[in-house]
Amino acid sequence: MNALHRDIKTGEIVVLKKSAMAEAYQTRKWRLFKADGGFGLCHSTVGRRVYGEYVEDGEANSLDGWDIDLDATTEYQADPEKWLAGTDKEDPK
Repeated sequence: MNALHRDIKTGEIVVLKKSAMAEAYQTRKWRLFKADGGFGLCHSTVGRRVYGEYVEDGEANSLDGWDIDLDATTEYQADPEKWLAGTDKEDPK
């Protein structure tokens, strides 16, 4: 189960909510996460864990599927360079 309400492909890059990140890592480049596994990749399962790594430094981690930002992920996947160059609105809680 995840915030995108669709299956996430293995290797797909998603954007995490700012509220899911420590303050020092809330910039756009640190919010990119490459999803590699977990029940949270499937939108119809009960499990929500997503495993993968941060794009910026390759650190392996896992997160809750609801920590994925739907709007930011959609914008990033449509035009990664434009999204990375943009600025954030206040993150919905």
